[in-house]
Amino acid sequence: MPSPIIHAQALSFRHPEGDFCLRVPSLQVQPNESVALTGPSGCGKTTLLSLIAGSLQTNEGQLEVLGQDQISATEPQRRALRLDRIGMVFQEFRLLDYLCARDNVLLPLLLANKSIDDRARHKADELLTAVGISHVALRRPAALSQGERQRVAICRALLMDPALVLADEPTGSLDSKRGAEVLDLLLAVCNERGASLVLVTHDKSLLPRCDRVIDANAFSADPEFNRPGSIR
Repeated sequence: MPSPIIHAQALSFRHPEGDFCLRVPSLQVQPNESVALTGPSGCGKTTLLSLIAGSLQTNEGQLEVLGQDQISATEPQRRALRLDRIGMVFQEFRLLDYLCARDNVLLPLLLANKSIDDRARHKADELLTAVGISHVALRRPAALSQGERQRVAICRALLMDPALVLADEPTGSLDSKRGAEVLDLLLAVCNERGASLVLVTHDKSLLPRCDRVIDANAFSADPEFNRPGSIR
């Protein structure tokens, strides 16, 4: 059996400010598996994604992602893993205002100090076409709708053919039809490349599309959210 893409054991993280503490007794995500994280706002879903990506760090417990120990890894090592092998879709998009849509998609190459050639531009255009926004390739974020900005962010996450995609409410700004199309794209790309997908969503209509659903309430130690969770 192949090694899991994500393996967490007795993982714990406490925010420096406030009483919130995230505790993950055990979590495994397998290659080419799609997992949805559900639960109310504030129960730790985004925190867990940040720990997996290495943008947050804790010294408590065990967390291995794509074979790298995220607990002992240095910040340059965690950053390299994010850039090279993890695609990230943020709830707040995080597009650069001074770049057009296509250049925002190409941003991971710039951050990794890799050259941008015609092949890379063509790939960016293909992704923009796949999510139905090829006509905005040269527009800056200020000229895009919320849904268009979200789809640009999704294309950026897929540019490097990641082994793991972490998506925080990727359909939150889209109508149900376009949201289903975006999830179709994410699942298709992950299946094609053998990548895993961890999806944070409040949209219950998307849950049956994933291989597994985890209620993040099971991971929260905040008294307000510390209720029995379920995993299926």
